[in-house]
Amino acid sequence: MLLLLTLFILSQFFGIGTGPDTETDKEADDIIGVFLTEDSAGKIEFYRRDGRYYGKVVAGERITKDVNNPDPALRERSTLGMEFIQNFEYDADEGVYQGGTIYNSQNGKTYDGKIWLEDEGRTLKLRGYLGVFYRTVTWKRLEV
Repeated sequence: MLLLLTLFILSQFFGIGTGPDTETDKEADDIIGVFLTEDSAGKIEFYRRDGRYYGKVVAGERITKDVNNPDPALRERSTLGMEFIQNFEYDADEGVYQGGTIYNSQNGKTYDGKIWLEDEGRTLKLRGYLGVFYRTVTWKRLEV
């Protein structure tokens, strides 16, 4: 009993916990899950780490080595498991995830990006920017 009370007090004081703390956090966590890419060739898992959101390849038809990476030391790594969507923060006012980057292993370039959900979280839009130019892809959530 004392142990449970101590853990509760520590969790409240230090903000330690396993789940979202606020309604905004719960809304932000709507992105967590697995999405099927536009061409149905890959599955991308989104997850939260240290208050930011990331995505990695968890399955795909075209798993290759990262041969176009500008860092020669990374050119032998597999794209399977590669975290290519990094450091996105949720902006509750705008309803978007922003401030992160998207790495494209097909050309070895990294782009600024923006992500948002549509269709009650069943559709994910991922937009990569290069200056004023951008490209948006649409992915569908996989139900588990």
